[in-house]
Amino acid sequence: MKILILTALEYPHLGGVSTHITQLVNGLNKSGHEVDIISRTSLGKLQLIFMKLVAGISYVIGNKSNGYFLYHKLTGYFLYQKIKNKISSYDVVHLHSPSFVTSYLGDNSYIITCHADMVPEMIGQNKLKKQNVATTKFEEMEKKSYQKAKKIIAVDNRLKKFVQEITTDKDIVVMKNFIDVEQELDTKIKNQEEFKVLCPRRLVVKNGVEYAVRAFSLLGDNFKLLIAGNGEDEKKLKELVNKLGLKNVEFLGAKSPAEIKEIHKEVNAVVIPSITVNGLQEATSLSALEGFLYGVPVVASNIGGLSEMIINETNGFLFPEKDYVELATQIRKLSTDVALYEKIRINAYENLKNNFSVESRVKEIEKIYE
Repeated sequence: MKILILTALEYPHLGGVSTHITQLVNGLNKSGHEVDIISRTSLGKLQLIFMKLVAGISYVIGNKSNGYFLYHKLTGYFLYQKIKNKISSYDVVHLHSPSFVTSYLGDNSYIITCHADMVPEMIGQNKLKKQNVATTKFEEMEKKSYQKAKKIIAVDNRLKKFVQEITTDKDIVVMKNFIDVEQELDTKIKNQEEFKVLCPRRLVVKNGVEYAVRAFSLLGDNFKLLIAGNGEDEKKLKELVNKLGLKNVEFLGAKSPAEIKEIHKEVNAVVIPSITVNGLQEATSLSALEGFLYGVPVVASNIGGLSEMIINETNGFLFPEKDYVELATQIRKLSTDVALYEKIRINAYENLKNNFSVESRVKEIEKIYE
């Protein structure tokens, strides 16, 4: 088949949707399909400058939300101009997340994957206000994007329920995120004396990095937290570290997938401390899947897709969101119970191979494409 992967996001970028697209495209290529990717990054330099100029003017005159709306509206228009003359040559158009480009696409002309409930996430990132004309327009676009789709894929059951609430008579398939199981489990026993924990998260409220920091205020000097990511909350988090007087927390900044892979070789555990913001919750976390892949036990909040991926003390640890005391307790337990540590990382890897591999997902997606 000839397949168009379409997204209004930048591609590639440091984030879960970008990793998802990369894994999907690699799997489809291995299966013999021809795949093109069109994203916001594919637009011309003059188009991008014009979009930023229009949004910037709106921002300067005091309406950030309208500027954000205009930027995304223009993104949808220019994406359609990019594909309109060749869209009929594709067997499948697969859209990743709602976009204003769907205003120009016909009903039943595309498949869409729901990676997040879009508007609550934008509100949580302070890009939109709860009651605003621009927010209403985004809500209308999000609803129409799903209503017009031929088929909808949701990456967890919570998102399936969300889409069902804003659409009618739509067939929604839950297809959890996946990863290329490219290697066998690393059997090397890591040094437990300095117990290093990786938090590979964008520094935004919903990712709950604050609670990982607070947990490490309860742990000794032989525990170290490595935070890989950047974002709008970076300054606030660094101030918290200084306020708590912590010497065992290090900010690594944004890291590429290759760099994250190397960091996994040095750490003893991964923490995903996500929280619920405006009803928004973590989906099937690719950061958690990477922990499974590299044989590093994952400790995660008991919410959203994380609770669907992890069985507590079987293939990982779950703790109540925001409960940093319990998070610290679980990390300490992992560092002392070698038998439990080994059981969790082996079970997680086997679960990954059986349920989250690219190969198994591509077969499911091919059936939908057909």
